[in-house]
Amino acid sequence: MEKLKPYHTFGLDVSADGISFLEKTEDCISFLRHRNPKLLLGCGSDVLFTENFSGQIGIMRTAGVDICEDQECYHVRASAGEIWHKLVASLTYQGIAGLENLALIPGTCGAAPVQNIGAYGREFSDFCEYVEAVDASGSVVRFAPAECAFGYRFSRFKGEWRDRLVITAIGLRLPKRWKPVLDYGPLRSLQTVSDLKPVDLLEHIVEIRRARIPDPAVLGNAGSFFQNPVVDEPCCQRLREEFPDVPAFSLGNGSFKVPAGWLIDRAGLKGFRYHNAGVYDKQALILVNYGGAEPADLMELARHVAGCVYDRFGVRLHPEVRIFGKTGEISLD
Repeated sequence: MEKLKPYHTFGLDVSADGISFLEKTEDCISFLRHRNPKLLLGCGSDVLFTENFSGQIGIMRTAGVDICEDQECYHVRASAGEIWHKLVASLTYQGIAGLENLALIPGTCGAAPVQNIGAYGREFSDFCEYVEAVDASGSVVRFAPAECAFGYRFSRFKGEWRDRLVITAIGLRLPKRWKPVLDYGPLRSLQTVSDLKPVDLLEHIVEIRRARIPDPAVLGNAGSFFQNPVVDEPCCQRLREEFPDVPAFSLGNGSFKVPAGWLIDRAGLKGFRYHNAGVYDKQALILVNYGGAEPADLMELARHVAGCVYDRFGVRLHPEVRIFGKTGEISLD
């Protein structure tokens, strides 16, 4: 058994049968040919292990970024093992703008398409030109965005293609004409800034996120634990009647997104502690390991949070973090 504590940001004392480091395409193919169960990790920033994993863990370590341009756009190819925030920051400081709203999201570039990462009104799919992946036969396939079936924190890589493909690279298309997206609450104060630059927006978002999200090296966490629930119009109307200050955002199709952090906070759970795990006192959407937490502590805490929110608001919360048991992914229920 090999310790997984250094390879996932909750910092739990769990192990796996074996660990492989994937530094080139051939390593990815070999990993896919391992007998099941197996699990691929980037930074381990979106997983919760509930017990030791009886299988092989692959750690993505491929590297390389290539940039070309045409008259209208920059085209960026990034290897799956590149760190997402380092790519966002590097491009922005080079004058290649567009990804600022997605700054400081933890994880690798290869993980970005899996859950279609998003923040502050932007998602990975807004910029995706292609996703490149390899299968166990060694065939490298380039998928167009429409083939990936991107949705809210979802793609086919999280669904039917899970365990069948390893993402080896992503392609991004970034228009040269920059148009900032400032509709999300904390960014609205920038709408009146006449000379706003991409670097200004990047640094503003980094400051916001650092104030809200604890450093995993200090407090183990996986960022936002729950997805923001999407509710229908009757549910939204009921919430607004009972809680006039509920921040519900219309998705334009008769459904509304409600911030999970607001629901958890209003349920009185911010700062709530269960053994050595707890709801972060600066951002209720984040569950933390205060040190020495057991996997069961975090599972019971997550169930308690989801149960309290449902009892108070009639809204079900679903994990954004992927939860893994002995042989594979499991549900919170």
